[in-house]
Amino acid sequence: MTGLTRKQQQILDFILKGQRTEGATPTFREIADQFGFRSLNSVTEHVRLLRQKGVLESEPGKARSLRVTSPLAKMRSRIVDIPLFGSIPAGLPQTREQDAEGCVSVDVESIDDSRSSSNTSTV
Repeated sequence: MTGLTRKQQQILDFILKGQRTEGATPTFREIADQFGFRSLNSVTEHVRLLRQKGVLESEPGKARSLRVTSPLAKMRSRIVDIPLFGSIPAGLPQTREQDAEGCVSVDVESIDDSRSSSNTSTV
């Protein structure tokens, strides 16, 4: 991701603030009014560049669907949380629900079994 210009960062902050305070993304007209743009094309171009830089996403055809994305979000999608249940009682199996005592976060690529089948090393 390329760094943001000062104006892009201000627009991104304005969108975030609108989402937090109003519960909805500001319209392009509201963004234009806030920053003194005379044309909506200026807003469209800034938003296009923010999408291109990976800090904004939207759903095509939906109004007010802009979402600010974290640069770490793409990395986080590769991580899964595995619940820890503590000790398991010995004996015959019993049907009972158990609450997880915690979890371990694991990068999915580190447990890719397609690599381990050809690379059988002992630990």
